[in-house]
Amino acid sequence: MIKFLREKFKFFFEGISANKTLPGCFSWKDCKGYYRDANDTFLELTGFETLNGKNDEALWPEEAEAFKKHDNDVIANGKTITYTEKVTLRGIEAKYFLVTKAPWRNKYNDIIGVVSNLVDVTQLKKNQTKLEEEIKLIEKSRNFIASNIENIVICTPGSIYWKDINGVYLGCNDFIVKEAGLKSRSDIIGKKDSDLWPEQALAIRTNDLAVIESGKTMSIEETVGARVFFSMKMPLRDDKNNIIGVICNSHDITYLKEIETELREAKERSEIANQAKSEFLAIVSHELRSPLTSILGMIHFLTNRKRLSKEKKKIYMEDIAVSARHLLTLVSPWRLIQSCCFSSLSFLMPDYLSHIEPQH
Repeated sequence: MIKFLREKFKFFFEGISANKTLPGCFSWKDCKGYYRDANDTFLELTGFETLNGKNDEALWPEEAEAFKKHDNDVIANGKTITYTEKVTLRGIEAKYFLVTKAPWRNKYNDIIGVVSNLVDVTQLKKNQTKLEEEIKLIEKSRNFIASNIENIVICTPGSIYWKDINGVYLGCNDFIVKEAGLKSRSDIIGKKDSDLWPEQALAIRTNDLAVIESGKTMSIEETVGARVFFSMKMPLRDDKNNIIGVICNSHDITYLKEIETELREAKERSEIANQAKSEFLAIVSHELRSPLTSILGMIHFLTNRKRLSKEKKKIYMEDIAVSARHLLTLVSPWRLIQSCCFSSLSFLMPDYLSHIEPQH
């Protein structure tokens, strides 16, 4: 009898022995759910040296019922199934496995049990869980934006508006409603720039077309009436990334442009004043040089000529007095100018010049 059984199940024992080194976590169970054998990787996973005579209750009692149900489905239907199962190993460590089960058949093609292969997908499951959480967070954010988009647009600083590819307004926020003199945001829908500010409509449309044709964001200064705006314009796209119009955020920079103009004019006035100052200094330098040269020349002559007659000395002294009076005439008005704009000229007017008195 024993010899008969050995011969009958010879293929069974030889097959299992040959499959001990198969890659993956392989195991074989009979139709009653008892393990007949497993490869080394499966044994290492379960922590047992042998599985003969053991069932799922002995390996993972918490998941035993689910394993048994899947085994019965494979045996009953004769088809391979694949599913993911959470397994608690040795009652402590929980891991996720991708489980593939197929009918175990003998050489007569009769189903005699179930062959299982377990692939550890714990890290993949963790990554999947993390990804699902991130997706949920993104969906939550999208839903929030979708449900609050109108409030977001209303609260955004600057004049927000968007138009279709033909330049027709599709919407805006409250800032541009006030600027355009409209009653509500809905009033702008269907209008064009020619309806709101006809004088600047062509220039604005040209800028919009440049954005649409290039597909790039542009920063542009635009004039609307008496106001100047700094506009950031970018293509408006649909779900398929096709350009369907333009969206813009404009900020009123009129005040800054006025300051810019004032600074430019102040610079021009300063340059004119500097030019006038340079010309004035050139004239003054020439006018001072002549009388000073005369005075210094006469003094030098008198110093080196000791035998001059009184008449000659008197003539030379009168020449010196004339030059000094002329110099004083030039210097006197500077005392007022010096205190206002040309304080830098003070080095040209030594104190002793103010004490020169005319000689009679």
